Amino acid sequence: MEINQLTTELTRDPDWLSLREEDEPGPAQETVNISSESELETVNELQFKAVAEPTPAPKTERRWVAPGLIRLDGNTQSRAIRLDRATVDRYAEEMREGRWNFEREPLPVVFDDCESLWASDIHHRAAAALKANTPEMLVEIRPGTERDARIYSVSANKYHGLPRSNADKRAAVELLLADSEWQLKSDRALAEHCGVSAPFVAKVRAELAASGTVNAPAERIDKLGRKIDTTKIGVRPKSLQLEPEEPVEAAVSLSISSEPLTPMPPIAKAPAPKVSQNADRAAQIQAEIQSLKARLSSLEAELAELECRGNVEPRLLAQ
Repeated sequence: MEINQLTTELTRDPDWLSLREEDEPGPAQETVNISSESELETVNELQFKAVAEPTPAPKTERRWVAPGLIRLDGNTQSRAIRLDRATVDRYAEEMREGRWNFEREPLPVVFDDCESLWASDIHHRAAAALKANTPEMLVEIRPGTERDARIYSVSANKYHGLPRSNADKRAAVELLLADSEWQLKSDRALAEHCGVSAPFVAKVRAELAASGTVNAPAERIDKLGRKIDTTKIGVRPKSLQLEPEEPVEAAVSLSISSEPLTPMPPIAKAPAPKVSQNADRAAQIQAEIQSLKARLSSLEAELAELECRGNVEPRLLAQ
């Protein structure tokens, strides 16, 4: 009992508690060896990210608003054609007949800059609601400017709504490249946001840079925020050039003789083909042919003479 009572009294003494906290070892601190100023900045940045509070998500609000309050006149349409009339007519007909579900997810998004409601992915639906005289439509309101609505429309149209054409995809890429902040990002980051391929973004960027429409910075930022040097992209590395070896000097002893060198015999030439022999054989064959022709003529004359005498039957002459 005395020990328990003593322990209880010590735990109530603030001086003893402070001494106990000083004696207790704290958590092991990780030792970081820093050899340069850049490494120090990196460590400070990592420590700041570790203790920094997460950025709160923007406050959104679901509200029924009149379609006439939504601004469609800003440069927030990322398609090549601002409005497809056939699509607007089809939407308006469904709204007039009561077949349109205004609460269908995902809701269209508009951005509020405290002065105007900027349309992002709601252009066709808002135009159809105006044509059908719809009093209100349910939307999701986010805080932001006209630029925020423009950037959001690029990524929203790749998921739902009217299917995009190749011209719509190009218009979306051109819209991002015209933005001073997004044109610094890498092709892959733009492609992921637009829902296209990175080679397609690179092609559009090169064409616009060649015409002087947009800038093509050498240093870009990928989707993770890292800086990328694009000057060496597509350039093949130079082949390794080996340094020529120094000639090895060998000690060679030459014995010089006073006797004259014996000349080498001339190289015998290959015999020419015997053309004359072939010519003689051809002449001999030609003479034999003439002799046979003369013999044949002599036999034919002898046979004719026998025929005149009547000693040979006509059928033998036919043969």
